[in-house]
Amino acid sequence: MASLLEVVIAFVAVMLVLALAAQSLQEVIKIMVAVKSQTAVRALRGLVLEAAKASKLLESDGDAIFKTVVERLQGLGQNGVRKTALRLDTLSAEKLASLIETSTPVAGSSLEPTVGAKSDDRLKDVAKKVIDWFPLAWDPVDDRYRRRMRGYAILSAAIVVIGFNADAFAVLKRAREDPAYRTAVTGAAAQLDTLSQRQRRLADTTQTGGDTTAVGRRARADSLKAVSDTINARLEAIRAGEAGFVLGAPGGQRWDDIKWWIGIILSTLLVSLGAPFWHDALESLFGLKNRIEAQAKAASATAAVREAVKEKVG
Repeated sequence: MASLLEVVIAFVAVMLVLALAAQSLQEVIKIMVAVKSQTAVRALRGLVLEAAKASKLLESDGDAIFKTVVERLQGLGQNGVRKTALRLDTLSAEKLASLIETSTPVAGSSLEPTVGAKSDDRLKDVAKKVIDWFPLAWDPVDDRYRRRMRGYAILSAAIVVIGFNADAFAVLKRAREDPAYRTAVTGAAAQLDTLSQRQRRLADTTQTGGDTTAVGRRARADSLKAVSDTINARLEAIRAGEAGFVLGAPGGQRWDDIKWWIGIILSTLLVSLGAPFWHDALESLFGLKNRIEAQAKAASATAAVREAVKEKVG
């Protein structure tokens, strides 16, 4: 009979594998929808329109300024993964103000320069207000982005959990009853976790601009892609039943079974906690298991010494 700790480790390992699969799906959704870009662009448009309005310009003028700023950012190579998206993570109040100040002529607006017009002065006034109000518009962007990604995390978790047919009750039952399953799923989770940690380190150093040369950036991007491809390939092998075990319950989804639905909802909520959470949980459990085994060995050794002493004395 398996110990409680072994069952818990196997259950956590399953949640980690599912969370990594959900994380991969979430990345695809994030790229397709351009979540952060959309959130930032809306904040940028609202800021420019309010600054233009406060400068007593028409709403059409504000729209024209915003359009010009977007076109100039795209011209400066600030496109996101999608051509229609923008990379605004490094945009500061001063950079935005500079883009606005130098936007003359603003096509399609009353700011097109004419003889005696003061379009430059009006743009400078808009730019000044943008600098003053930038924190008010930009500080909530990360919070809005996190809220939206939380929704996508739950959606990704639900898709993965249902796809693998991994309701929590069935997973726990197999972890308790099948030693081969416990061994296989724990090993697979450990391998995937190692790859995931490497993927995260590569992604972090890429985002922080650790490589200053084009060759270095390309090499790091290639390494990141290779690790991501390996993770996706191993997850696909697990999904296809080619890894020596079936992650979820054998058979199809039981749509008319209320207990199955409760297990699916529970698994979805657990998986949506994210791979980092389950990584930490698995590390803690492995640490606890190692301490227990070390204490058991020490106690056994002490008992053996005592027994030997008794025999010698006797």
